[in-house]
Amino acid sequence: MSESKPSSIIQGRAITATEADKNEFVVHKKHGCNKCYIKPIIGRRYRSNAICDYDLCEACFEAQDGPKIGLTEVLLARDRETKNTFALKLKIDGGTDSQTRRLNVADLWDSSNSTLSFAKLIGIASDFAFNSRPAEKLEKVKVTYIDEDGDKITMSSDEELMEAFRQTLKKFPARVFRINATFPKEQATPKAPPVEAKKVEEKRVDAPSKHEETKC
Repeated sequence: MSESKPSSIIQGRAITATEADKNEFVVHKKHGCNKCYIKPIIGRRYRSNAICDYDLCEACFEAQDGPKIGLTEVLLARDRETKNTFALKLKIDGGTDSQTRRLNVADLWDSSNSTLSFAKLIGIASDFAFNSRPAEKLEKVKVTYIDEDGDKITMSSDEELMEAFRQTLKKFPARVFRINATFPKEQATPKAPPVEAKKVEEKRVDAPSKHEETKC
């Protein structure tokens, strides 16, 4: 008699999140928040044991101040197992040259705040462009993406980064998440004009004329 499979690998059934799952990058592709209506939920998802098909994102769970509805943090095993399959193509302009890098979206996840981190994004871009993270470069970097309407959108915060990623997820199958990071090009230091030699005025010394008699 074969042993039954543990619930952690039952693909279509919600399982209680373990300590290892908490604060991890997970996209709950088929679940949205029933309070703020954001979809999909990214990060922690809380399901009600009292209300059928009722879910909250982490922000709404923390703000919950109503009747107890038996909220438990859950996830689908298939969502957990695909967390590293979301690709990010990061095009970087500036530094030594232009380059495109392929990363995992999970590389941008800030587990301490349960969000995609804009600071991590520009830090990674700076590492590729300059092999360091100079503050003056990070302050001036311009980050953009193309939204669902084909417009170029500038972003500068975690919230905008999360929204940009959610737009990628609206297409099925999900497209590659594409971001452009442009650093200002270093301007060549203009050469100083050649210093003209100062003309030294020679003092004219009147020599005695040969026709002039020397006076005693």
